[in-house]
Formats: sequence, C-alpha cells, structure tokens
Amino acid sequence: MSSDSVRPCVLVVEDDVDVRLTTSLVLEAQGFKVREAESAEAALDLLTRGTAPDIAVVDVAMPGMDGIRLTKLLRDRFGFPVLLLTARD
Repeated sequence: MSSDSVRPCVLVVEDDVDVRLTTSLVLEAQGFKVREAESAEAALDLLTRGTAPDIAVVDVAMPGMDGIRLTKLLRDRFGFPVLLLTARD
C-alpha cells in the first residue's frame, strides 16, 4: 500500500502497553495505518476528535469499560466492525 490515504486504518484499544505495541507493529508491518488507545475512554476520545478507523481491535478485559461494552458503543455510534481479542499470561 503506497499512500496513507489508501491504507486501511485500525484502532488498537489495549491497556497493556507491550501487547498494544506488538499488535500495532504487526499491523503496521502488514501495511495498515494504526491509531492506539490505552483504554475504552481514550478510544472514545480519539473518535470524537475525528479519528475514523476502518476497524477496531479491542481487548476484552480492560479496567473501567470492558471491551464488550466498548464494542457495542462503537458499532452503535460509529458503525465500523470490531475484532475482540484477549490474552493471558
């Protein structure tokens, strides 16, 4: 993908900085434009300020608003697809 304007944008919402960074690096290596948020609240803030992803990758288990609740809000308010992920040590 040659231009930022044609690269699909992924919003990565993950509270664990190492997981968020790794996920973002893998997606960027595959040609995606990536925006990151460390919480559901931070993701909603990015979206209200104009970030317009094509899809979101959301952690299920986050402090505060969890990924399930965030997914419902994202689909209802913004209409883009969401991929839910979770990991354990």
